[in-house]
Amino acid sequence: MKWLVYFFAGLLLLPVNLNGQESISIFDIDSTNFPIMKAKFLAFNNKQIPETPNIIDIVLTENGITRKVTDIYCPPSPPPIPLSSVLTIDVSGSMTEKYNDVPRMVLAQTAAKAWVNNLDMSQNE
Repeated sequence: MKWLVYFFAGLLLLPVNLNGQESISIFDIDSTNFPIMKAKFLAFNNKQIPETPNIIDIVLTENGITRKVTDIYCPPSPPPIPLSSVLTIDVSGSMTEKYNDVPRMVLAQTAAKAWVNNLDMSQNE
C-alpha cells in the first residue's frame, strides 16, 4: 500500500514511532512546493504486513527538530485483476525423493490443493 505524507521541511532523517511497526520505506520525495513537501511511504508491522498509520503515529524530525505532519492520505486499493492460472506438476522420478521425510509429490499435491482452494473463482479461472 502507498501513502502520501505532507510535511514542512526536508527529509534528512525520519525517526518514526508507529506503535511497534518494524519498518518504513520512503520514496518519491517531492520538494517542488518547498517548504511543504510530500512523499510516498510504506509501513510494515513486525510480521511484514502493510499498515496504515494515523497522523498521530508519525513523528518526523529534521536535524533533531520535530516537524509537523499535516496530512496522510491512503488511496483506495485498485480492484483485483482477474487471474488465469495453470498448474503443472512434475511426475518424474525425482518426485519420489523425500524432503524432510515427505515425498516431493505429496508436497506438490498439497501446494496445488492450497492454490486451488484459495483462488477466488468468482473472478479467476
